[in-house]
Amino acid sequence: MKISGVIVDLDGTILDSMGMWKDLGKRYLEGMGIRPEEGLSEMLAPMGIDEACEYLRTRYTLPVGREKIHAGILAMIEDGYTKSLGLKYYAAEFLEGLRANGVKAVAATATERRLAESALERLGVIGLLSGLITEREAGATKKDPKIFLKALKMLGTPIGETAVFEDAIHALRTAKNAGFITVAVEDEASNGEQKEIVRLADVYLETLADWRF
Repeated sequence: MKISGVIVDLDGTILDSMGMWKDLGKRYLEGMGIRPEEGLSEMLAPMGIDEACEYLRTRYTLPVGREKIHAGILAMIEDGYTKSLGLKYYAAEFLEGLRANGVKAVAATATERRLAESALERLGVIGLLSGLITEREAGATKKDPKIFLKALKMLGTPIGETAVFEDAIHALRTAKNAGFITVAVEDEASNGEQKEIVRLADVYLETLADWRF
């Protein structure tokens, strides 16, 4: 399997951040004195930030617009990206290995650019990436191949030689259907879907240390 380019997810794949994201919508609603429905976290998990904000606004008839909800949620998570989130095990070594082997890597993420860049810069790995694209910039979530195809254009590599590294089932499914090589990276947040993730992935990694260059 020849790989000349990599599109790598951040949250849950490179950044150890899924614990912070868990129950974010629930905590936002509770902060407004609203009791959230059962299973809200699982429902919001595959959504991008904009889609999740719109769901909260319409489902709970919130008295504020989507942009204000968006700003409120970003304020809740900003400290994590700017101050405390760490890398997943072996993430820095993995990115260094790609660079050493002449494989370009572009990050594709649902996270706002300024937060993603802040975390990557603070953790010393931003220079190991050739670029970054967000769902907002792509105009679609990872349920649509648009973000991966835009990242592919940034890489300039053939789709059949480009691997998408992801932890989320919906993103792996999208990448697989679009013709990319799919590499699943285990994350606790996706344990309930592990069997289907293993089925979808061309390669399944318990940690990034298991990748062989």
